[in-house]
Amino acid sequence: MTSFLHRKITFSDCANEQLLECFNSWIIGLSLRRALSNTSEKAKDPKDRRFALLAY
Repeated sequence: MTSFLHRKITFSDCANEQLLECFNSWIIGLSLRRALSNTSEKAKDPKDRRFALLAY
């Protein structure tokens, strides 16, 4: 089982009655990946990375 962040969510996954919910999950996953990649470059200390992600 892959984690949410590592799972690639595609629009073909969303071709059902839960389109809006799936799209929101896709956007949230995209935002989290962007936040993690941005903070991992700036923060050497894991605590700083965690707080930067919470602030995002």
